[in-house]
Formats: sequence, C-alpha cells, structure tokens
Amino acid sequence: MTKPTSYQKLKQLISNSKYYISNMRTSLDKPPLLVVELTSKCNLDCTMCGKDNSIRTKEHMDFELFRKIIDDANKSNINAFQLSYYGESTLYPKLIEAITYIKENIPNSFISMNTNGLTLTPKFIKNLLDTNIDSIVISIEGNNKEEYEAIRVGGSWNLLRKNIKNLKEMIDANNYLTKIGIMGLNVDDIYIDQDLYIKTWGEYSDTLFSRNTKELNAKIKEPVFHKLLPCRSIFGQMVIMTSGDVTRCDYDWEGVVSYGNVKDSTILELWNSPSLRKIRLKHLLGQKRNIDFCDTCTYRADPFKKSNIL
Repeated sequence: MTKPTSYQKLKQLISNSKYYISNMRTSLDKPPLLVVELTSKCNLDCTMCGKDNSIRTKEHMDFELFRKIIDDANKSNINAFQLSYYGESTLYPKLIEAITYIKENIPNSFISMNTNGLTLTPKFIKNLLDTNIDSIVISIEGNNKEEYEAIRVGGSWNLLRKNIKNLKEMIDANNYLTKIGIMGLNVDDIYIDQDLYIKTWGEYSDTLFSRNTKELNAKIKEPVFHKLLPCRSIFGQMVIMTSGDVTRCDYDWEGVVSYGNVKDSTILELWNSPSLRKIRLKHLLGQKRNIDFCDTCTYRADPFKKSNIL
C-alpha cells in the first residue's frame, strides 16, 4: 500500500480539523448523524468481524420502534441518517419501507447505508433506488477474488462485481442521484493496493477509500497531537442499536457501554445527558485517554487511516 505523502497528510489533517470544528458547533444540542441499526444479522462470516464471538442477540429492529426513532428525530430537527451498523441492512425485511418513511416525513433528509452488496439483485436495486436513498457504500476487502473470498467468508467476488455493475448502470440509465461509495479494510497482511483498487472499482463508484482494522491500528504508534484531539465519533453521531439501546460510539459493537434506550427517553435527552456531556468535555480537554473504554480504543490511532484514494 502506497504511503501518503507529506502533502496528503497535511491535507487530511486540515480535513479532520474542519470536521471536528463543524461537528462541535452542531453537536452541542443534537447529534449531527443518527446511526440506526436496522439489523444485527448478517449473511457472511468475515474474518475481521468477530461475529461468532459476539454476545449480542441477532435480531431485526421492531419497525414500530424505528418509526418512533424517526418521528423523534424529525421533532429534533435531525436529518442525517446512516441505516447500518453491525449487521447487513439489506436483510432487514422492511428496509424499503424504512427509507421511504424517512423521505416522506423528513424531505430534506440525507440517508446512507453500508452493505456487502451481495443481495443487490436487479429488482432489489430498483426498489432501493426508487426510495431516493442518497448514498450506498459497499464494503470490499482484498485486491482479487482469492483475497476477497478469504476475508469475506461466504461471499462471491463474481456475484459482487455483477451486482455493482448493475447498480451503476441502473443509476446512470435512469438519472438517479444516489452516490456509490466503495470502502476497503486492510486486514491482517492483506493490504489494499490503491492503484489496483482504483482500476478495479473506480468506474463504478463516486468515492473510494480505505482504512485499517482495529488490530492493525493497535500496532501504529499514536502521534502525540492525536492523543489530544477529540474523537469524531463522540461528537459526530449517535448510535442506536436494534434493541433501542444507545451506545457510546460506533466502535462499541457489543454495546458494552449504554446510556439509555430510545424506548424510555428522547434522542435529545440521551444526547444531552450529564454522562455524555462529561465525556465530550474530557475529549475537548485532551483527556480522552483517561476515560474507561476510550483509554484503549484504537479507532483513531492512525489519523490518516481513512484516506480518500481517488
């Protein structure tokens, strides 16, 4: 994998700084982004996921709970949503209804979704695009069929390529505004070759980016200045799991630390709870390494791990 140049590092640092400042301004009262986990079920057994060791119940979110969340978000003037977290969102039986419900009730909303892309049949693609979803991000590891299928156990490289080609062609042919993002993780000793990644997927996507897994980040020495920077996840989003539990950030996949449930409290009550405000203040004061869970988190250990490679 090509190392970033000094210019690229500086550009990424400036981009990160703008992100922090923007989110700090907008997150004082409400979360800039609402991450809603529609399902914790998945159709693959990826090597980096740890699904087999997970203690979580594999379940779909109750649709009435989903509606309650969106109604509350609407009242709170929240309009940015990511309908994916730990599971494969396309397995959610009411995915189309969920996106439609947001678009009908919050017309100025922005909706994104992550997927492994393997369930994107032509009919499903059309139904999905007809909802006017704003962004579909497809996760692809490895540089070829062998590497991909070794990491994404149960996946098919050939089917994935076919589905992505169909998705891009349908968007272009019908002038849909949906953007395609393709993201790859560097897993174990399989690093993404950026030039090859662009050559393979560039024509099908609007954005390409790569990042490291937690295990790889743990091996990277954290820059001193980065220890002092507040985490983007703490300020940038609220994660609501299938059960309705609100976890601290998008790296707490197991929901080890929960600050309440949207069944019992409003989004703004949870976001502005004294415990979360205290954590955000510590991050602003450069004390995130003194917080339980944040002290050993490697999510932001490499400030350039999520670099746009287009």
